[in-house]
Amino acid sequence: MASSEATYAALHPIVRWTSEDGVEHERALPDMISAHRVPKGIRVRLLVMAGAPETAVLDAPDRYRTALVGVCLGVVLWVGTLTAVLVRIATLVPDSCRYSC
Repeated sequence: MASSEATYAALHPIVRWTSEDGVEHERALPDMISAHRVPKGIRVRLLVMAGAPETAVLDAPDRYRTALVGVCLGVVLWVGTLTAVLVRIATLVPDSCRYSC
């Protein structure tokens, strides 16, 4: 499916599925994944909330990689902050109390 975004045409993958109650749905998934990365006619996994077909998203590995990168970045920032705080506390302790208080 083509749509006009800004000044260029963009392709969006179109998915079709049948819900648990037997109703067929067809929807374009803009801003999820490039249409060129999904071959035509291939089966894909969808995540859809029951009764809300507008919530359909592709269950792609990219989603999990993004989450993992975010978690790793958060851990690195947390460790860096903890290290800075501990170094600052260590420099504030008087020399007379450093090991024997």
